[in-house]
Amino acid sequence: MSVRKCVALFALSSTLTHPALAQSPSNEAKVEARRDAAKVKFERGSELYEAGQYRKAVQAFMEADALAPSAPLSFNIARAYERLSDASGALRWYRDYLRRSPQAPNADEVRARVSALSAKLAQSGVQQLTVVSMPVGASVIVDGRAVGVTPFTGDLALGKHRVSLDLPGYRDQTQEIVLAATAPTDLSSDLEREPEPPRAVAGAGPKDMVTEGGARRFGVAPWLIAGGGLASLGGALGFELSRRSHETDAKSAPDQVTFQAETEAMQRDKTTARVLTGVGGALLITGTVMLFVNDKAPARSFSRLGVGCTFSGCTASARGTF
Repeated sequence: MSVRKCVALFALSSTLTHPALAQSPSNEAKVEARRDAAKVKFERGSELYEAGQYRKAVQAFMEADALAPSAPLSFNIARAYERLSDASGALRWYRDYLRRSPQAPNADEVRARVSALSAKLAQSGVQQLTVVSMPVGASVIVDGRAVGVTPFTGDLALGKHRVSLDLPGYRDQTQEIVLAATAPTDLSSDLEREPEPPRAVAGAGPKDMVTEGGARRFGVAPWLIAGGGLASLGGALGFELSRRSHETDAKSAPDQVTFQAETEAMQRDKTTARVLTGVGGALLITGTVMLFVNDKAPARSFSRLGVGCTFSGCTASARGTF
């Protein structure tokens, strides 16, 4: 399928990507504007492709895809990469094309190209790995080294690898994989949310810590412990904000060195935030329990015994708290 033949497919896919829904006039105008901009980028990419300027064509097609995602655009990008003799880039985008449109009329032809290109990569001792997650944006760590964020596609050496996913607010996931020479590997993961951190329980004020006799069972210790827990949680929040800042800087890093430095700083802040969250949660729970025990402190017991006698006999009485 040539790039020119993709024009009709692109127009059709754009229609399917944006079905006719009841939208406000402003939203419809925005959607239409994005379609028009994508069409301009696509036509520009087609012209560049026909002129043999394949690298610029790839850029134009990618910009069009960012505005209006379309399976034919993935196909066009793959074709341009093939013209550039970039087996890795072509393989990546042919595979993306099949993920978007597995029942495409030319699916068998594209699968044959995927097999040929993956075999070519294997000859160099590498194979392609694609990692997707729900939600997207998870950091991908391969063998202890941050390599990008989901959705991620990259070439790795053949053999065993340890792949981890890290996304704030979700449980980390780690999986052992083996990259074989025969075909690329796909990993898909639905991330699980982490449980909510413990919250402070509204308790009694300081006066409730006093027993009937005026003595405090734990003194001011519960308030100090709970305060220390809140301070630790506040520190954890500060490090989490710092971690997010490093994550944002990593995503916009201009080069790999900066990306690596920001990622390492992000990991350090993440570890510190988790430690402070654990310590703060433990202190807060301990202080709250101590306050609860004070609130439930029994009153001081007392008793009174009396004996009385009359002409008819003697009686005894007892009163008190037991």
